Amino acid sequence: MPTTPKVKVSDFTRASRSYVETELKKANLDGNASISLAEAARLPKDLQDNFVKHARVSVSKKTFISDFMKSVTDGAKKADGNKDGYLTLSDGKKLPEAVRDNFKAYVAATKDVFNQGTGVNVKDTTKASTIAAHQSEYGDARVSYKDAFKKAIDAVLKSEDGETPRAILKEFAEPPMTRSQLDAEMKKIFKGLELLPVGEASESGGEPGKDWIFSVDADAGSDHGFWVSVSRETGEATVSGFN
Repeated sequence: MPTTPKVKVSDFTRASRSYVETELKKANLDGNASISLAEAARLPKDLQDNFVKHARVSVSKKTFISDFMKSVTDGAKKADGNKDGYLTLSDGKKLPEAVRDNFKAYVAATKDVFNQGTGVNVKDTTKASTIAAHQSEYGDARVSYKDAFKKAIDAVLKSEDGETPRAILKEFAEPPMTRSQLDAEMKKIFKGLELLPVGEASESGGEPGKDWIFSVDADAGSDHGFWVSVSRETGEATVSGFN
């Protein structure tokens, strides 16, 4: 019987502190001890609501971090109904409203503990700060990061056009593989995806401002690098490779 997908509270808490400290440092243009209203506008959206809570035009970084972490730790403690040290997606909905979106962002950035329905365990090695940077630079996309990640997995598993992992496996297999054998081999070699930093496209052929572009960790037995681009507007996914 399958277990309920969940994330460790201590991991979520630790990542939250690192995230808020990093983003405050980036937003704090004058380098002083406070975050102004103008600087708060530079924060990712899932931290802007935490600034608004203070109902002030300026908040000290120390106070901001302390209040944010208290909301995270106290909220997680209450949301963890069975006290097992983990939060499920349902538990996440019980968090305080101001940190609920932070939990969603963490889930999107963490390893693949949530069933993707593909029969393959693909790790998400993207840092939460990278996703936040994309949201800050490009704004909210019609196709969310989480949905793009799922579409990217499906495209990598199935695409045989061009220099994709599956196409290379198919071309050089001796004797030739059946479709079911290719499916099985792809699930075996496909290990992970990582979102490229803001502005980077590598050899993917995608456009950073229009696509979610992931590097693909899949050893097809060649020297190729692989990428998959998912349109932020339509969700259309394109897999590419370069030797």
